[in-house]
Amino acid sequence: MTTGQERTALTDRLGEVLGVAHATTLMSMLAAHDRDDLATKADLSALREELRGEMSELRTELRSEMSELRTEVTAIRQEMDLKFATKDDLLAMRDGFDSAFHSYVRTFIATQAATVVGVTGIVYALTQLT
Repeated sequence: MTTGQERTALTDRLGEVLGVAHATTLMSMLAAHDRDDLATKADLSALREELRGEMSELRTELRSEMSELRTEVTAIRQEMDLKFATKDDLLAMRDGFDSAFHSYVRTFIATQAATVVGVTGIVYALTQLT
């Protein structure tokens, strides 16, 4: 790392060669960093591999969570299908109800007719006895 005295000396020399304004501009672009603070290609490569590993882990976690979410959504859809009837379900229920109702009405009419015939027969029999 350069010392403050070395930077000042360099700025003064650049001022003589380039002019003070240019020297000041150039020195402001040359940050005073320790050489160990600068990243090397090896540092960047290691960081890239580390980031790729972390991204791979995150991708795996995300896929797992998305799979779990799909499973939950599927379960909710199935639950909703059980709770809500579709138009076709309602039509099928209506058809079944209509069929059962017509059968009941036929049975009821037949029973009532048989009752009327039976009562008429009993009344006729009673009138013949007297």
